[in-house]
Amino acid sequence: MTTHDALLPATVLQRKAVVYVRQSTPQQVQANLESQRRQYELVDVARRRGFTNVEVIDDDLGRTASGAVDRRASIAWSQRSATPILAGPGAMSGAMLLMANTGGTLSNQIAVIAALLTVMAFTLVLLLAAQEIRDWIGVTAQKVVMRVFGILLSAIAVQSVFNGISGSGIFLRSL
Repeated sequence: MTTHDALLPATVLQRKAVVYVRQSTPQQVQANLESQRRQYELVDVARRRGFTNVEVIDDDLGRTASGAVDRRASIAWSQRSATPILAGPGAMSGAMLLMANTGGTLSNQIAVIAALLTVMAFTLVLLLAAQEIRDWIGVTAQKVVMRVFGILLSAIAVQSVFNGISGSGIFLRSL
């Protein structure tokens, strides 16, 4: 291992590394062998960096992302990726903040727990039905939904920055 590789902490190296090999058309799979070889070489790179558990997802080779072709591997990948979102540090700190703001009353705490469980259940249903929902709404609606949620996420991020700046007291007016 080089000094650059040592930047990865042991806790990261214990996780699974995933290499998603992707080429959009059968012609690319046949003609772009160098690209494909380099993508598969990422498995060796991950192992050299210290990852012992490396998974290769290449079921979508030669399948377009246009929405007209079934891409089960990308759906399975997105379902596996959602777990850290639901149980990661952001979700946990959010739950702690919500519980801290209940005022210690049991009814408010139950309401927070019920809301969290509802969100988790709704997310599970969406992830399990992702393929069917994608097929049902079509490509154009997918693009519209992605853009709308991208704008919404950006607005939330900007508001969070403003809240942090105003809460820090940096811009206090002198009286």
